[in-house]
Amino acid sequence: AEVKRDIKLRNCILDPFVHKSEKKKAVFATADKVKCSDLTKRFLGLIADNGRMEKLEEIFSAFKLLVASHRGELICEVTTAKPMDPSMKSTLEKVLQGFGKGEKQLHIKYKVDPSLVAGMTVSIGNQFIDMSAVSKIEQYREILESEL
Repeated sequence: AEVKRDIKLRNCILDPFVHKSEKKKAVFATADKVKCSDLTKRFLGLIADNGRMEKLEEIFSAFKLLVASHRGELICEVTTAKPMDPSMKSTLEKVLQGFGKGEKQLHIKYKVDPSLVAGMTVSIGNQFIDMSAVSKIEQYREILESEL
């Protein structure tokens, strides 16, 4: 979370010209500031030593999914072109609960992205379902180009 808030840290991590030892120092300073455990600091050091700091957000996202799964939670992100009305959300929640087979507590995060044009994308656990109009348009474009 600190990586998203601290612009200097983010720029340092993503800059390919900053040496990995400097990235490691910056991450350790932030880890000390937010009082990370020694184990977490060693893990961050390993990521820095292996030159993978630019993958830090992806690593954290994957870790959050693992922790949620261990707790019996199912994390879901729904992105729509327009805000959903409450009845549509309720219907969707019932459908998504089926993915957890009723055993897992469902946590849904809703987002709006007008670039989808219409429809939605759903990320649930390690699955991604794209029902957006923009992806369908792209599929049709590829079909038309392959026919020519």
